[in-house]
Amino acid sequence: MQFFFLNQYYPPAGAPTGRVLQDLACQLVRDGHSVTVFCSRSLYGGADSVVHEEKGLDVREVPSFPLGRKHVVQKLLHYARFYLVLFFKLLLARQRPDVIVALTTPPYLGLLASVVAKLRGCRSVDWVMDLYPDVMRAHGMLSEQSGLYRMLRGASAFYLRRSALVVTLGPDMEARARAYHGRFVPSLWVPLWAGRREEVSPELIAGYRKDRQWDPDKVVFLYSGNMGLGHLFDDLFKVIAQRGTQGDRAQWVFCGQGARHAQVTNFVSTLSDHPVEMIDSVDEALLDVHLAAGDVHLASLDPAWDGCMVPSKLQGSFAAGRPVLLVGSKRSSLAQWILESGGGWVVEAGDVRGLHEAVEIAMDPTERSDRGRRALAFARKTFDRETNCKALEEGIVEALRRSETHRALGQA
Repeated sequence: MQFFFLNQYYPPAGAPTGRVLQDLACQLVRDGHSVTVFCSRSLYGGADSVVHEEKGLDVREVPSFPLGRKHVVQKLLHYARFYLVLFFKLLLARQRPDVIVALTTPPYLGLLASVVAKLRGCRSVDWVMDLYPDVMRAHGMLSEQSGLYRMLRGASAFYLRRSALVVTLGPDMEARARAYHGRFVPSLWVPLWAGRREEVSPELIAGYRKDRQWDPDKVVFLYSGNMGLGHLFDDLFKVIAQRGTQGDRAQWVFCGQGARHAQVTNFVSTLSDHPVEMIDSVDEALLDVHLAAGDVHLASLDPAWDGCMVPSKLQGSFAAGRPVLLVGSKRSSLAQWILESGGGWVVEAGDVRGLHEAVEIAMDPTERSDRGRRALAFARKTFDRETNCKALEEGIVEALRRSETHRALGQA
C-alpha cells in the first residue's frame, strides 16, 4: 500500500509530531508498505536543514518561506506558501497514493488532503494532534458567535466527514471530533508514546541531582516540558508561595519552553528565598536521567482545552516510573489515565486546598514508590510505541478496506 503523509515537521526537526510520524512511517516500511512523507524544510526552531532520506522511506521537502514567522502576517504567508507548494507536489507525484494521511501542523492540512484525495482517486485519513478551531476558542482568539469561528467549524466538518478514518489521541478528543464528523465516519483513538527510555541507575540519578545542587533529602517536584497556552500554573504558584521558604521539604523545578515560559520565569524570580528554580531545557541524551531525577512530575491542563489537545508529557513521566500530579479536569484523557492507573494524583483546577493535600501525600516515599510502579506498568501497556504504531497501521488499513467494500457495493 502506498502511504502519503503530510506534516510540517519531520526529524531532524525536534517537534513531537515529527518524531511520532517517523516512528509510524518506519513501522509501515518494515511491514512492506511504501511511504512518502511531505514536510517543510524548516526546523521546529525556525532554522533550515536538509532532511535526509531513510532507507525505504521517501522524504520530500517543501521549501520554507524566507520571511520568518514571528508575526501573524508572516506566519500566514508561510502557511499559504506551504499549502500551495504542497498541493502541486501532491498532484504531480508520480506515485498514486492509496491513502493520504494528514496531521494538523499546520492547521487544516486535512482539508488539502481531502481535496487532493478526491482529485487523485484515493482516500484521506486525518490524524488529529490539535483540534481546530476548538484550540482557537480555548485560547480566546475566537468566540463561538463569530462568523470566522463558524466558518472554520464548517471547514473542519467538511473534510472530517470525507475522511476514511479520523484518528485522535484520547477519548476526550475523540468525543470532540465526533461533533464534526458524526457517527458514520470511523474513528479511533490511539495515545502517543514516549521515546524509548533506558533504566537509570540510582548512582546516575544521585550524580545528576548533585550537579543540579538539588538537596538529596528533599522531594523534587519537576515540571518538565512545554509551557504552552493550554497549561495552568497559577494554582502551583499559590501552593509554592504558601509552603514557605528554604525550610520546606519540597524542591520545585521548572524546565521547558513555550508561550508561558516568561510567566513561570517571572514567578520564580520573585521567590528567591523559596526552594524553586527554572532551568534550561535538557539535551535528548540527558532526558532519561533528567526525568528519573524528579521524584514527582507536575502536569497541568486548562479544562477549556480538554479534547482540543492531549499533551504527551504524561507518557515520558510514566515511562520514567514517576507519579504525576495533574492540575486540571477529571474529564481529560490525562486525568482518566492517571486515575485508571493509580499512577498519580488529579486535582481540579482552582482547588488550591486539594493541591496542598496532594502535595503532602506525595511527600510520603511509600506513596511515591507505589504510584510510580503503577505508572510504569501502565506506560508499558498503554504507551508502548510498537503496540500503538501497529494499532494505527491496522486501523488505517481496515478503514480503507471497508471504504473499498462500500464503494464496490455502491457501484454494483
